[in-house]
Amino acid sequence: MQGVANYYQPGEVDLKAFLAGNDILLFSQDPEKAINKIELAIKENVALERILSNSVHKILMAKFQYGLAHPKIIDTTALTNKLNSTTDKINAAIAHQAITDVKGKAKELLSTAKNIHVICIHKRLDSLLEKSISQNSKINYHPKLELNNAAKLIDTATQAVVIAINGYSPYPNNNFGLSNEEINFLSGIQKNKQVCLAFIGNPYAIRFAPKANALLVTYESNIYTESAFVDFVSQPFQNNSTLPITPIGFE
Repeated sequence: MQGVANYYQPGEVDLKAFLAGNDILLFSQDPEKAINKIELAIKENVALERILSNSVHKILMAKFQYGLAHPKIIDTTALTNKLNSTTDKINAAIAHQAITDVKGKAKELLSTAKNIHVICIHKRLDSLLEKSISQNSKINYHPKLELNNAAKLIDTATQAVVIAINGYSPYPNNNFGLSNEEINFLSGIQKNKQVCLAFIGNPYAIRFAPKANALLVTYESNIYTESAFVDFVSQPFQNNSTLPITPIGFE
């Protein structure tokens, strides 16, 4: 409506919308002027009063149909807590259903591995999740490993290695906040068939690893997506998610 309003004085668009048969007028520039113009138009043309009455009648009937003639008093005690009581459960379910095994190889790689190294770069996981993943006897967790040491570990590893790229910027400027060293590191290890790259954040960042053998994406970086990542690594699960985008370097 704003585009139309640019060509008329305040109140004129409302009047024209009313004359066009609209029952409800939204986003008025100036409600008082709009009402005055509609009232003046009705005084000049009595037939318009019947149109207004019909509109009011339709709105009142709709309210009656949906029970607004007998409104129920809503108990607002702790209303915010009640409305948000299932938020965590819903967010966790969304994160688990969203995590994507982009090339369909991550689940197989992690399921068959007897031991798994998990290395975080850019940002470590939530402390509670770190405690959880560290208690898994199958997983060797490295929350803060220098990139050169991470490269050495990958070269000598005989089982799966998961590189978790976490906490990077959701915005693409400045390479999502990833350093040149981090990007070069990802580029150098991406072809290793024992490596699974897990991007915990914006999926467009996987453009830095188009030739990765195994690739996971969580789409966001928060406690729910980190938890879904930890669960997937600990016990790989199947879902029906597919990558909804085509980043640079992917066909």
